Amino acid sequence: MNKLWLLLAFLLAKPAVAESFVLENVLLPDFEQRQLLPVSVEVENGLIKQVVAASQELTHDDVRDGQGQVIMPAFIDMHSHSMGNSSLDRSDYQYIGIRGTANAMLYAGVHGWLDLYSVEEDILGYRNAKHHEARDEAQVFAAGPCFTVPTGHCNLVIPASLAHPTKR
Repeated sequence: MNKLWLLLAFLLAKPAVAESFVLENVLLPDFEQRQLLPVSVEVENGLIKQVVAASQELTHDDVRDGQGQVIMPAFIDMHSHSMGNSSLDRSDYQYIGIRGTANAMLYAGVHGWLDLYSVEEDILGYRNAKHHEARDEAQVFAAGPCFTVPTGHCNLVIPASLAHPTKR
């Protein structure tokens, strides 16, 4: 199968601008029938106007080739921690920062993500920051402080060197 290319993630990650084009030669998953349907997509002013069978010709001044790749909605990750992650066997710890996490999310087809527990000053500041029009990262949502039962995972203390790696 062709490499999964989340074109719609790219379209959603870009701000809605006055851009119009037709994207031909893409495959749209039909999850009920478990098949990929060849389609063309018309985008008007940065929004999807219509999706039609590839056999139906759409005319436009700007026609782009989707190269037979798969187009599908981007995902939203509802449980993330940009404060770092352990490997599956817990032998390694990675801290790539908030921006690194947001960039990795978009690369994986995630359009937006909810950070459920990080250093509040950092994550809320990043979430509220103004970003350039053209984004190369997934949108950050943040829940703020972590509340849980006594001895719950919110009681874990993030070492200052991990919370603020530049302050080492």
